[in-house]
Amino acid sequence: YQRRVHGKQWYQRRVHGKQWYQRRVHGEFLLSGHTDVVNKVQVREDAGGNVMLWSASEDGTIRAWQTEGQMNLLETLTGHTNGVSGFGFVRTASGSKLISGGFDKTVQLYDVEKIEKRIRDIAEEMERIFREQQDAKRQKLQELKEQMALEASKKKKGKKGKK
Repeated sequence: YQRRVHGKQWYQRRVHGKQWYQRRVHGEFLLSGHTDVVNKVQVREDAGGNVMLWSASEDGTIRAWQTEGQMNLLETLTGHTNGVSGFGFVRTASGSKLISGGFDKTVQLYDVEKIEKRIRDIAEEMERIFREQQDAKRQKLQELKEQMALEASKKKKGKKGKK
């Protein structure tokens, strides 16, 4: 399914029931998961040295995106009942916070360290699952190779016995 947006070619795909738009331009991926206008974008490096892209939208959400590799959506923050007009990061005595203001006339406060820990935990779990899947594939491949070698040796013995 193709769609033109402001004269540019965009490709739409469905992931987990949500619409995602992706366009490849000069080797970079531009992603959008928001359902309305994006009001602010900011790049931030977390405590582990990972760089994330943060975006706020009229859809009432703030989203954190992976900036390396697949450019996946990492986290969606909700809390505003109307659009988010802006956000910023501050360091307090109790740690890093994300403060957002919205057109719902509220200010929301999010604990960035908890969000980043949740993102790291999810990434570690995904890496563990990936390793397990790779190990299972290697094991299955080894079993198939051994089975084929056994069958080949049986055929050789069968040919020798007929002579």
